[in-house]
Amino acid sequence: MTYQLHVCPTGKAFDITYVRLKFHTSRPESFAIYKRTREDGPWIPYQYYSGSCENTYSKANRGFIRTGGDEQQALCTDEFSDISPLTGGNVAFSTLEGRPSAYNFDNSPVLQEWVTATDIRVTLNRLNTFGDEVFNDPKVLKSYYYAISDFAVGGRCKCNGHASECVKNEFDKLVCNCKHNTYGVDCEKCLPFFNDRPWRRATAESASECLPCDCNGRSQECYFDPELYRSTGHGGHCTNCQGNTDGAHCERCRENFFR
Repeated sequence: MTYQLHVCPTGKAFDITYVRLKFHTSRPESFAIYKRTREDGPWIPYQYYSGSCENTYSKANRGFIRTGGDEQQALCTDEFSDISPLTGGNVAFSTLEGRPSAYNFDNSPVLQEWVTATDIRVTLNRLNTFGDEVFNDPKVLKSYYYAISDFAVGGRCKCNGHASECVKNEFDKLVCNCKHNTYGVDCEKCLPFFNDRPWRRATAESASECLPCDCNGRSQECYFDPELYRSTGHGGHCTNCQGNTDGAHCERCRENFFR
């Protein structure tokens, strides 16, 4: 018997730190945690639990992870699949446990993507029994069922380090209260006119603020120019220069204009 429990935190992307379940009955013999990163996106395996990992999920029991792309791989363990305790058993999944780059999370785009989720789903695939269900006694069959007394998901709003809180916008949707001259649902963009360097995620070492373009006071419009950034270290390319000026920084007079 398979049962699915679906949790949608708020429709906003979160950095998930843990998923914890407490069972009123014995824990299932096989169950799995899934995530997705957008409302209409595919369900991605997060963690498998089973007393028969290979047969049920085609995964090795208690496998290991190598640095790199493997760090986005769901593992399987038989750790929480025993029928005991008959009540009150906990299951705790830490999204970064066993991931080699966890110590360097700020510099690991792979793990930053791994912890991102908008929705969490738990699929209960197989009950734990004492083996007496083979007799098909209705009373015995009715004595086995799934019951979860608590389901907790720990995380924080995904704001790429550029906000300390999320707030409701005018459409009653949760968005980051962005700082560092950034904006967007996840603070994933630089504000207009703050394009002097490429957007970066903030870390514990650096706020990675978006910096204003240098237009010498002659424009309030610019875009990020990667070629200009590579050659000069400043990527803000000004547009609509005023006062008959021209140039990436409005730094010279237009042709046939002098002073």
